[in-house]
Amino acid sequence: MGIGAVIFLILLGLVLIWLELLVIPGTTIAGIGGILLVGAGVYIAFDSVGTAAGLWALGGALVLLVVSIVFFLKSNTWKKLSLNDAVQSKVEYYKEDSLKPGDIATAVSRLGPSGTVRVNDITVEAESLDGLIDPGTKLKIIEVRKNKVIVRTLKE
Repeated sequence: MGIGAVIFLILLGLVLIWLELLVIPGTTIAGIGGILLVGAGVYIAFDSVGTAAGLWALGGALVLLVVSIVFFLKSNTWKKLSLNDAVQSKVEYYKEDSLKPGDIATAVSRLGPSGTVRVNDITVEAESLDGLIDPGTKLKIIEVRKNKVIVRTLKE
């Protein structure tokens, strides 16, 4: 194998690493494959072309990787890919004795199984024992915990 194959493997590996960093979330085949391709390119450079070419390939791959990551961090690429909206919702605080088992609540959001319910003019986080519950469904409080209430669908 020649120097062309080494350059091709390293560039293909770097493209896969860039895809991993910019497009594909988490650790996936693209990132692992990119690292393996860069490593294979450097290994082939050492094995087939010689030590000097191997060192140049290793140095070049590292420099290209570092320069491209710095470029991506300094450019607006991350701003285009990141979530810029802030969550504006809030849940009212309530006194623990203001809610009690047996109170009737109404689902404000979809409970799947967690969501928001309104009871005694207070909006609280709730967890359903009945699975998915649509908004507007009448519920019965089964248990009151410090940070949420446990509810069931009201059987009439």
